Amino acid sequence: MKKLEKAWIFIDAVLILLLAFVAVNGIHLQYGDTVRTIVRGVGDLERGSDLGGGLELILEPADGLSPSPMDLQSTSEVLQRRLDYLETGGSAEVDQDQGRFIIRLPQQPSGSYAEIIQVLTERSALTLRDGIGTDENSAPTGEILLEEKDVLSATAAGDTETGAVTVELNLTEDGQNKFDSAASRLAGAGRNISVWIDGRLISVIYTREEEVLPVLTGEWTAADARLLADRINARALPLDLTAENFSLFSPLQGQRTLETLLLAAKLGLLFLAVILQALYRLPGAVAVLALLGQAALMLAAYTGFFPFLPAQPLTTAGVLGGILALGFGANTMAGVAERLKADLNDGKNLDFAVGHCFRHSYTTLFDGRMALVILLILVLAAVDLAAEGLGWLAPVQAFTNLFRIKEAAVSLHAFFFAVLSGVVANYLMCGRIARSMLRSLSKYPLLRDPVFYGGTRHA
Repeated sequence: MKKLEKAWIFIDAVLILLLAFVAVNGIHLQYGDTVRTIVRGVGDLERGSDLGGGLELILEPADGLSPSPMDLQSTSEVLQRRLDYLETGGSAEVDQDQGRFIIRLPQQPSGSYAEIIQVLTERSALTLRDGIGTDENSAPTGEILLEEKDVLSATAAGDTETGAVTVELNLTEDGQNKFDSAASRLAGAGRNISVWIDGRLISVIYTREEEVLPVLTGEWTAADARLLADRINARALPLDLTAENFSLFSPLQGQRTLETLLLAAKLGLLFLAVILQALYRLPGAVAVLALLGQAALMLAAYTGFFPFLPAQPLTTAGVLGGILALGFGANTMAGVAERLKADLNDGKNLDFAVGHCFRHSYTTLFDGRMALVILLILVLAAVDLAAEGLGWLAPVQAFTNLFRIKEAAVSLHAFFFAVLSGVVANYLMCGRIARSMLRSLSKYPLLRDPVFYGGTRHA
């Protein structure tokens, strides 16, 4: 049993170093040119726009309109839906105070920003009309047969035999009845059904005596058809929008920011390790190992190492939150070492002092951090779920409502997730593993002198 106690210092140290290596580098298997990721490393993390580069765009209502809060919210939902259909990974949020919209896009392929902005600002009002007649301004004049409210969804499809690409409309029950009735009536009159978006003719559905399907055709590629279907599915914008100010963040700028943060963290931790070692000797060495383990656990939480935690994007706020959490860990280990030194200087034997310092600090750690953990969980729940209708989260929701811009909410989430994971890792490493390592060291006869633990040698 005593041999096993002595071995724990090596077992814990190896496990910490192994966890740190896996958390940083991940585990990848390569078969020829195919690389399979078993465990993500830091290099596999998605970066936020502040570190990975991207675009921040301001969209404002045209002609200086003052839209209602309902129009602002519905427009924001349409913008987000369009970003989702375009698979940009971007976010759209309404700024109620300024009556505008903030669009944030991560780094996109070169030249795609203009296309994305065009899709976002087009109103895409869909109508199906009688004939293709227009007035002198080229605006359609035919009777409106169906509107956007009659369309449930649109799907791009292709004929494998002819190679034709189409967009199929899935209509509501009332919309389908109106379409069938109009197709039958127009077929008898020799007229067709035209499809318009934002006053532009998109397609013509040719009527005939037999059943006609609500299918759009044209000289499209498969990509064009998918984009058209996405525009119809994303619905029309309730407001006319114009693209105003924008800021473009380059990946190089984000990389430099990340390198600066990491360099500051490394220098700070190195300085902290030297101070801990100088002041507390063996407990200082154990503290350094415990802090390394805490950092490894935090990285593992970020990379999705644990199945119950999804991988988190790497952001500036997350890095700062991680540094703050490591400060909590250093404070905990300093408290343990000071208590150990005090007990030894009071004449307590080493075994009692090691056990007592951790029992005292463990209780303080648990009591002092529990309120913080509960608060962090509530804040994260409020940010992730928007806390709408959850009365028990009302105080937290009131706090998070201060952050009206989604990017601020994302930064808030990243910061508090890093702090929460750091506090939990601090609890495990500094409250459990560090105790195991220090007790293991104290079992070696050559290391039982109180001087090695910050105390003074008794006469």
